[in-house]
Amino acid sequence: MNNKPGGLFSLNLLEFNKLLGLIADFVHSESSRDFVLAMRPMADRSAIEKRLGQVGEMIRIYDEGGSLALHHFSDLGPLLERVAPEGAVLEGIELAEFIPVLDNIRDVQAQIREYEKLLLLN
Repeated sequence: MNNKPGGLFSLNLLEFNKLLGLIADFVHSESSRDFVLAMRPMADRSAIEKRLGQVGEMIRIYDEGGSLALHHFSDLGPLLERVAPEGAVLEGIELAEFIPVLDNIRDVQAQIREYEKLLLLN
């Protein structure tokens, strides 16, 4: 049994998977859900501090009455795997699946830019 911080025993004791499941209920795509469920505690102090700062800035947006509007989008993983081989191409209908993701990126970026003092998110 691994009793080290972040080890399986510690994560089970803290019901870490249940916490990830609760968070995953709020995501907007299957790929995001898979990403959340695969998360593990971070060990690098600077990465932890940066992530906490980013979360703090998102909380600040909500505290000031704002929000980050995200819309559902398809899992692009299978499409990206198909174009991984050099010379592979996607059909136009497949390329259209990228539009909601790109729209989300544009919209969130615009929303974050409204808050000039958010250094970690900008």
